[in-house]
Amino acid sequence: MQVPQLGRLIVVDDEVEVVKVLLEMLAGQGCEAAGFYCGEDALKALRRQDYDLLLTDLVMPAMDGISLLRAALEIDPYLVGVIMTGKGTIENAVDAMKVGVFDYVPKPFKLNALWLKLSRAMDLRRLGLRDRSQEAIGVYDQVVERFGGREEPALAEQVARALLYKGLALGQEGRSQEEIGVYDQVVERFGGREEPALAEQVARALVYKGITLRQEGRSQEAIGFYDQVVKRFGGREEPALAKHVAKALVNKGIALGKENRSQEEIGVYDQVVERFGGREEPALAEHVAKALVNKGIVLGKEGRSQEAIGVYDQVVERFGEREEPALAEHVAKALVNKGVVLVCLGRDADAVAACEQMEQRFGDDKTPVVREEVKESFDNKCFALSRLWRSTGKQSFLDQAIFAGRAYVGMGGEAYNLACVLVLDGKLDEAFQLLEKCLRDGEVQWAKVEEDSDWADVRNDPRYSELEIKNGGTS
Repeated sequence: MQVPQLGRLIVVDDEVEVVKVLLEMLAGQGCEAAGFYCGEDALKALRRQDYDLLLTDLVMPAMDGISLLRAALEIDPYLVGVIMTGKGTIENAVDAMKVGVFDYVPKPFKLNALWLKLSRAMDLRRLGLRDRSQEAIGVYDQVVERFGGREEPALAEQVARALLYKGLALGQEGRSQEEIGVYDQVVERFGGREEPALAEQVARALVYKGITLRQEGRSQEAIGFYDQVVKRFGGREEPALAKHVAKALVNKGIALGKENRSQEEIGVYDQVVERFGGREEPALAEHVAKALVNKGIVLGKEGRSQEAIGVYDQVVERFGEREEPALAEHVAKALVNKGVVLVCLGRDADAVAACEQMEQRFGDDKTPVVREEVKESFDNKCFALSRLWRSTGKQSFLDQAIFAGRAYVGMGGEAYNLACVLVLDGKLDEAFQLLEKCLRDGEVQWAKVEEDSDWADVRNDPRYSELEIKNGGTS
């Protein structure tokens, strides 16, 4: 039986252990899940990123589950909510069904029973998104038809929003040419209006059109529309417009990268930092952080490693103490990338220090993107420590390398590097078990094993010969 995929899910409970258990269960079922201990943090995540399901405790301090769901549905009306409730609060949970809760789960619960309820909830989400997409486009068309001729700013803004939402709905259905046409309508209808709310919708339409063109491989055309955003709105100070200018510049940099115009790409990222580096608004700070991380990546690819490290340090220095999830993601990415560059330079001790800084700052972070960066940091650390062991012979480095490798594999990483380190430490039983799994799962080809010096001292082991025969070895 095929395991159903839940998609993206938020878990909210003020009990740390409950969140931890649920995240582990959901990860094991192939879900992308983020855990939070209060409603406000969950709402911040919902504003930044689309989620399919909200699984929340009913009774929590500050914001209860019903209030959280009510606020979440204002952000995403198609979000499916499931409430967990302790003994004695089931009546409240039933009342919550009227707010829009799909189902409730009494505590304590069995994980299998919870999984079945979540699977059914996801079926509703899929049907809702598919059926409502067409329905939504029809509603947006009604808004334009009824109020498209009205000049009042408030109504004009709603017409512009309706067109933008229609464009996004068309994009979700893969109808990109119609999507682009709708964004053009926004610019044609409202491009001459000066009201900030309407100017924001025009800027948004131009950015969305650029992103759609870039995704279709039409990078040069996309760059032109990003330039329009900067030209039209680059002198405006309103935060909403500044955000779209920053976003246009970052996306222009990415498009230039697709065209292999790396020096121009770096120059655009520098523009973002120069224009918005002194602004404190979270949305602008996020684009500055992203521009710096992207610049570091480009510098690293060009072999300008020392400059790349300096840029990553800027990200950590500027935003390392900020709590906004989007900024935390960029800080985590900067630390991981810094570690990779240091490993490539052979500065293994410095690489280990960067990895440890990463663990200290983000080791307990449950955000999926940050967890992925933490995982990669453990892989870098394992490799750097194994090289330190080779150069110094200190057993403590090898022990730490094994610990880091186990952490990486435990978070879903490939096991080959850990198998190599275990061979170095003489733990051959576990090493051969992992190697066999890597070969079976296609994580590594036998040709790489034959070339890898880490296995040289055990090539006379019968288990090595067996694996060699199974996998078509040449020696």
